[in-house]
Amino acid sequence: MVFTMPRIVPLALALAVPAVAQVTEIQPGQTYQAGTRGGVTSLGVSFVIPEEWTGTNPQGADVFFMASETRPGLILVAGDEIGSMQEAIGLLSEPLDIDGTNVLQPVADPVVEDGELTQTYRLVVDGQELTGEAHVFVSPHGIGLAYVAIGPADLADYYWALATELAGSTRLTTPVAQPRAAGGSDGGWDALVRGYKLHYITSSMGYSNQEEIDLCTDGSFAKTGDGGAFGGGVSAAWQDGGSGQWAISNGRLLLTYPDGQVESYDFSLDDTKLLLNGYRYFRVATDRCR
Repeated sequence: MVFTMPRIVPLALALAVPAVAQVTEIQPGQTYQAGTRGGVTSLGVSFVIPEEWTGTNPQGADVFFMASETRPGLILVAGDEIGSMQEAIGLLSEPLDIDGTNVLQPVADPVVEDGELTQTYRLVVDGQELTGEAHVFVSPHGIGLAYVAIGPADLADYYWALATELAGSTRLTTPVAQPRAAGGSDGGWDALVRGYKLHYITSSMGYSNQEEIDLCTDGSFAKTGDGGAFGGGVSAAWQDGGSGQWAISNGRLLLTYPDGQVESYDFSLDDTKLLLNGYRYFRVATDRCR
């Protein structure tokens, strides 16, 4: 899922926050329990996971997901740079594409109050009407933050309260910039990806699909993919994979399988974000090779 919606925190809220708070830095692939204050230093934000919910940032995902074993639905937390409050209002006035298939439709114009934006969305999946209750802030550092609680429309008040609770728990610090990735030439791409795992994931309404490509330093690769339910007890609906030799030529990643089949991915950068064929892939440590 590419969910790049700004996170917006009013200055008054930030100033009202105590100076000291115990923050756990969110790491990809880790699960965090209710009551944990999770934070991302590169965005300068932290929040508290609500009671009855657990959260995770899947490897390669731009979004922090929360799910519950006792409550239906899903909570999304997403942050990114944003130009202005007017830009945030414009984003909240448009349909919100979750994964290219499911699109939340705004029911009215967003409400602006004390530097905070709220919006209610609707979506029908398999005949069931869902609500999406969003609280969005813009921080003094130009970071937008969105909390979107999604669940059955007849429980809209509960999901509104969840989004409100998350917004109220927000704490701000000065973002710590991450180094810009190198790239742009075959040598630059090689230095960027050799010895790493490239991880892509997309999620939608309780399901996720992911792909991992381990690029070993000896020139071999291992590729895996699977899809299934998001949350506790994942049961993959599909799986595939393969291995062979990899190389980089003319800005492309080439995966050559033993039968001679070749897969090609075009490299590009969106600021510091690595894209393969236009999709965001995360560069993470490989557990398969060196």
